[in-house]
Amino acid sequence: MVWRANQQLTQGSMAKRSTVPHGAKALPIGAALLIAVALAACGSGSSGGTSGSGGSPSGKHAPASLVVGTTSDPGTLDWQVRASSTTYAAGSPAYDDLVAFNEAGNKIVPYVAKSWVATPAATPKKIVFTLKSGVTCSDGTPVTPRVVYNSMQRFLTVPKLQNGVNNLFGAGPFKLSYSNSADTFTISSKAPFATMLQGFTQAGIICPAGLKAVAKNKTALQTAQYGSGPYTFVSYTPGQSIVWKKRAGWNWGPPGADIKTMPDSLTWKIVPDETTLAQEILTGQVNMASVSGPDVPRLAS
Repeated sequence: MVWRANQQLTQGSMAKRSTVPHGAKALPIGAALLIAVALAACGSGSSGGTSGSGGSPSGKHAPASLVVGTTSDPGTLDWQVRASSTTYAAGSPAYDDLVAFNEAGNKIVPYVAKSWVATPAATPKKIVFTLKSGVTCSDGTPVTPRVVYNSMQRFLTVPKLQNGVNNLFGAGPFKLSYSNSADTFTISSKAPFATMLQGFTQAGIICPAGLKAVAKNKTALQTAQYGSGPYTFVSYTPGQSIVWKKRAGWNWGPPGADIKTMPDSLTWKIVPDETTLAQEILTGQVNMASVSGPDVPRLAS
């Protein structure tokens, strides 16, 4: 269960701890934890009770900082090389996706892509995405169809420690193309795959600066992030924490996302021992965490 402790996210005031169920996509703990944070920070949590019960009050702001506790250390930030729920969760604040699930988790909604055409609709072999204008990387570089193409091309071809391509997009083989003039990015596969579109909710766009960095040093993306997301990467200390700061001007998120309701800073605090993590929830050192087992009763009390 995911526990939110001691802070009312949308108003920054004291609130009773509450349980938050895993997302509708039934993701593993690592991903559910950070996605729950993202939803709460974006205003999908209620102003007092269980997250997901309503939107944040208009004009309200999140607290200055949010600390998320987890027992999981991703070991690397390069999710394209080691695709797992934990590495994806660790990339969620910094990287945008082409599409997203809605708050209920039962419908795909626009994100960086404003529209798409899947052919055939039920079991796609081809998807053409039309991108929004005005999306930029944290260094100001525009996110064009070519940027999406280059990021996706690396994902398909980079040698992997753990392969997520087939899980997200099917067996392939794949062909990618783009048109900057038409603002489109296209993926085609010889094998139909019913959930190909959903795969793009977990394929964060790596910006040109990241691809340049990893071209010079193949481990560059293991310890740094280069995205267009609502947060910019600050630091990763293995076994201790990942830190991000809010990015001013991010306004191309999925429906309901509002930068004004997001915490100014976000920390993923790595606490390997779950009992210690539970204690940090109780003492207010951690605002939200995923906890199970024998520590749940004392949190519930």
